[in-house]
Amino acid sequence: MAKKVVKDEIELSKEQKSIIATRKRINRRELESEKVDPFSKYKTITYIFIFLFTPYGLYRIWNKDSTFKYGEKLVYTMIAIIYFITIVNAIFKL
Repeated sequence: MAKKVVKDEIELSKEQKSIIATRKRINRRELESEKVDPFSKYKTITYIFIFLFTPYGLYRIWNKDSTFKYGEKLVYTMIAIIYFITIVNAIFKL
């Protein structure tokens, strides 16, 4: 027959309780920050500016108030650079 194992609860100090609460709060923030909204109004306008007026699109991406995450900034910067080089090559037929 299976025996029930009773766990003895150990009293935690204030510091340990504080550490546990901080970990839970950090984990909750990480989950919230992982939510990506790729089609917000700001981002959609920025996508359009990347193709219509590349320098201003890059400004909107790297602006301090930008909602883009660092990885997104790198990807869209590379897209803008490749697009700009393609347009310049098409114009001057290098």
